Amino acid sequence: ADCTEVRITLHCEVDVQVTLPGELPSSWESMAEAAFDHLWMGLGDDANLRLDTSHLSLSGQRQQGAWSPASPAGGTASEGVGRLGPRVAALALRCRVSDAVQKGAVRLVEKLDSSSDTAGAPPVGQAREARYSPIRAAVRRTLDGLDSDQVQHAEVVLQHYADCSEDCLYRWEREIHNMHDLVTGKTLGVDALNAEDAVLRILYLWRRQLAEALLHRVKGKLQNNDMHFESFFYASINFGLAEQLDARRDPNRLNY
Repeated sequence: ADCTEVRITLHCEVDVQVTLPGELPSSWESMAEAAFDHLWMGLGDDANLRLDTSHLSLSGQRQQGAWSPASPAGGTASEGVGRLGPRVAALALRCRVSDAVQKGAVRLVEKLDSSSDTAGAPPVGQAREARYSPIRAAVRRTLDGLDSDQVQHAEVVLQHYADCSEDCLYRWEREIHNMHDLVTGKTLGVDALNAEDAVLRILYLWRRQLAEALLHRVKGKLQNNDMHFESFFYASINFGLAEQLDARRDPNRLNY
């Protein structure tokens, strides 16, 4: 049988109000009607919002400035970093963390300083440096943030560094970038956002929360705590999240 008409009834279970960043111009009242018409038309045609038609994809979000990949926030291979071990050791002493946390955190950054081998690391040489340099830059920026005005996160950062010090490169990247985002907040761009971009950013964060909630339900049901299962999860389902890009770089996801 052919279907000529489909009707969908949506029920709102949660009503959430969010304060958007930025300020309205003083002449907003004179522009309110035109702005409403602009946004209303945009519900049926993304072109009216001057958005890419793939605005829910990562590439579309990147074009709008609503999302940026972790590599620019983490730094580039040409960015000067310096030795990270002494900085982490000094931070650990200042925060009076346990000896185990101090030694673990220092051990991780010293491995990065010396480009030490670990599971999943590229061969020694140019390929490894290209992979390690952005990670070192992310650590440096995290430490800069802790030294300036985010010292309250120091103990959490050091604990996560210590926990992954003996794990594979993919775990290093995940923990280091998570801590970078916690301290600096620079993974999701919020500079000079238009109103529609700000809304898109909020939707992106909510999609991430939905994906994480589903992931933890699945892991609990399967009693699986392997981080490579997380890569398998994000690489298999298109949520439109940055985690998908990292997941697809993890070859161990193919074990599932």
